[in-house]
Amino acid sequence: MSADPMSDAAAAFEALLRTRYDEPLPAEQELHETVRRYAEQGRDLDATNQLGHTLTALASQRGLTATVRLLADLRADVHKPSNDGARREPASTDVTPVAKAAYNKREVVVRLLAHMGARLLVPDGRGFWCCYRDDDTRMRMNDFWLRIISAGGDEPTPESRRLRRRLLVEAGMHDPRDGGPDEEPLE
Repeated sequence: MSADPMSDAAAAFEALLRTRYDEPLPAEQELHETVRRYAEQGRDLDATNQLGHTLTALASQRGLTATVRLLADLRADVHKPSNDGARREPASTDVTPVAKAAYNKREVVVRLLAHMGARLLVPDGRGFWCCYRDDDTRMRMNDFWLRIISAGGDEPTPESRRLRRRLLVEAGMHDPRDGGPDEEPLE
């Protein structure tokens, strides 16, 4: 380790961003400590790797619910799309963290991001659920999420987020954080 803790945190964060999907990540506690140190130093939690993916997108893809939650709590952008310039699934340009979670069948992360207010439509106008790989899930999710959007549940406002949370809970898609000490009221 160097004498400069800022460079250590930055180097560790950059190493996380460079970790390929098929390579193991550090233990969750170590991963979270790196993210916290990086944030405490005022670094950019929305930095991207060489493929244009943020750590939030990579954690969503891997199903690291606690890490996604930590990044969001530290004010990382849960909406920021990957932008690698390619047009291939699932890493096509404009694919958001919630779309990456859907593609990889990470339902707990999908629910978490939905309850946290992640935008349901990716920047090109498609619904994130289009990234589900099987037709049955894609069709069921299409009907479900379009009802939420039609009701006003995809606007960047607190009222829209409350509406979305209420509709999600009514549909049995509970927030993974419910029951914890930081549970948010449904109002």
